[in-house]
Amino acid sequence: MAASDTKSSDGLKVLHAGLFRMGTHSLAKAYRILGFKTFHALDENWRGNWVELEKAAEATWPSVPHARPRPPFTRHDWDELWGNEYEVVCDTSAPFTLELFKAYPDAKVVIVQRDFDSWWPSFKSEILNNLFIPLFEFQMFLAWKLVGFRAGHAMRKLVFGFFNASSKEEIEAHGRKTYDTFYRELRDAVPREQRLEYKMGSGWGPLCEFLGKDVPDVPFPFTNERDILYIEVMKTLYCLSVSFTLCAACQCLAFDFLVAGGGTAGLVIANRLSEDPNITVAVIEPGDDVRNDSLVLDIDLAGISFSPLLDWNYNSTAQPQLGGRVLTYSAGKAIGGTTVINDRDANVRESAARAYYEPIDKRPNLQIIKGTVKRITFKNCTSDNKLVASGFEYIDSQGKLASITAKREVILSTGTLVSPLILEASGIGNPRILEKNGIEAKIPLPGTGEGLQDQPLWVLMFQSSNNLSGHVPFAAFAAAEDIFGIRTSSIADTTRSQLVSWAEAVSKRLGGDLSVEALKKRFQVQHDVIFKENSSIAEFEFFSLGTVVGSVFTTTLPFSWGSVHLDSSGDVNNPAIDSNFLSINLDMQTAMGAGQLSRKLWSTQTLDKFTATFLVPGDSVLPQNATDTQWTKYLTSSCASAFHSVGTCAMLPRELGGVVDPMLKVYGTANIRVVDASMRLEE
Repeated sequence: MAASDTKSSDGLKVLHAGLFRMGTHSLAKAYRILGFKTFHALDENWRGNWVELEKAAEATWPSVPHARPRPPFTRHDWDELWGNEYEVVCDTSAPFTLELFKAYPDAKVVIVQRDFDSWWPSFKSEILNNLFIPLFEFQMFLAWKLVGFRAGHAMRKLVFGFFNASSKEEIEAHGRKTYDTFYRELRDAVPREQRLEYKMGSGWGPLCEFLGKDVPDVPFPFTNERDILYIEVMKTLYCLSVSFTLCAACQCLAFDFLVAGGGTAGLVIANRLSEDPNITVAVIEPGDDVRNDSLVLDIDLAGISFSPLLDWNYNSTAQPQLGGRVLTYSAGKAIGGTTVINDRDANVRESAARAYYEPIDKRPNLQIIKGTVKRITFKNCTSDNKLVASGFEYIDSQGKLASITAKREVILSTGTLVSPLILEASGIGNPRILEKNGIEAKIPLPGTGEGLQDQPLWVLMFQSSNNLSGHVPFAAFAAAEDIFGIRTSSIADTTRSQLVSWAEAVSKRLGGDLSVEALKKRFQVQHDVIFKENSSIAEFEFFSLGTVVGSVFTTTLPFSWGSVHLDSSGDVNNPAIDSNFLSINLDMQTAMGAGQLSRKLWSTQTLDKFTATFLVPGDSVLPQNATDTQWTKYLTSSCASAFHSVGTCAMLPRELGGVVDPMLKVYGTANIRVVDASMRLEE
């Protein structure tokens, strides 16, 4: 199911028609020994194109749950899935054998059939039950959200379709009839001379005679599929169409405005600027145009379609306060940025691309160039000694270094985790950090990359008492009094007295480049927002995933500020992210209070009726009346990022660590702006 430089011009030669749990892996090894390039999902799963397999299931069985309308697969489609690379297909291909034989009428078919009564218990225990255990919904959710692995979704649709079912109960009810019909129709469709009725244990003889191969001088292979992990959470590699948007031609052109990053902010800016036909705009974006990708359109994937080719999938540095864990940071890699993997509006997956680019993509004065901005180039200084940008250096779609010129301004809209890195690579930032990376400091701005705020996230999940459908369309928020109750005033007083020590710790980490007084002032403002203005400090989002329900809770105004900088490689696409979650005691108190409130909500009469077993993290980890020690262990071991990072190019006075002024212009420059979430101080 993966692309390969090796192509089989004749397509599939052998169709192995043995269903799951019928020795398919042993036969796959046998075919390879005989010299055939053979597909088996157990050997290819990490790079398998599960998205295309899911499409094949939807095209073959249109009635499967959540199927999107698709025309029947053609020979070309099957070639793209398997035929261009393989000569023999086994395992996940077997349910499609009748359709494959129509596409490859000259192929030989090897039929393996066990007695139904001996096969069904094995299939049920090893395949069917594993697809429908209560945790599987959550495993699919995490596998897709974290690493873009869609095997579970594809396998469910394949099994539903093959058994003409929409539930596990229907699969079991249809089992024997489907099994008998499949093999009967297969024998009716395939001429006797093109098929082999192979009995497991028959060895090489009948197989080699049927395929015209000499008997190998090695034992017939045997593997136990039960001992091989079938679905593992790994990165999916799959092929997307590549669009080239006049990159070579643009290398020698100049535009009025250059925008780095085609995400939410970048596309809004490009849309508004290009409304004037006399203004030319170029957006440099490394991601593809994915407007027709089903992973982007499907509302069921809102917030979880984190495919490796749609997601940068950054990692943090090891976090000692979290037991040395490394956290994952998702960020959209496509025209539309993170909105293509996150937003849902009513019954439509919405994105910045859909809203701000697609309606105006034919404007002649607007171009999107596929490339990755590396740094800003400069030409001179103004009379008041402000640095003037001349354009960008970027890596084009062919991996070559290119340059492009801005007549008026350059705008960074690459997000909280990347915009400060482009500034640093251009000589704008903390001189100590720039020197460490061998970069000449042009403008000293020690706040660059500092002040990273993000929402730490945790999950509570329960097996539902009913099989629920639909989406939960709301979230809830809590202020300090909701979290701390009668302790709010005392916690406010205690933490106010600690602001100086917090500021001293941050200033020390920055080598004194930002003063204790400046940092204390910022902490004081945030403290007042929480305890005087009664702003929300926690968020609760609820979800329903068929047989499971639960909630995600996050804290929204953490004092544990982190940072993001260039690492030793100097690669802007490899940020050194220090999350720094839960390093301030108030943040741990807030997280614990939010978690306890979330646990309490699920115990109320209104919500308790929807829950059965506490699945994640479970009663053994977090009982109803968990101690502070138990909560602390859970919070530190399970903390993740909500991917709502802000603050690394803060709009603040320069002396307080600001990077941009109220007009979003970078201090010390004449024509560089940062317009994205990095300039915000809170989520």
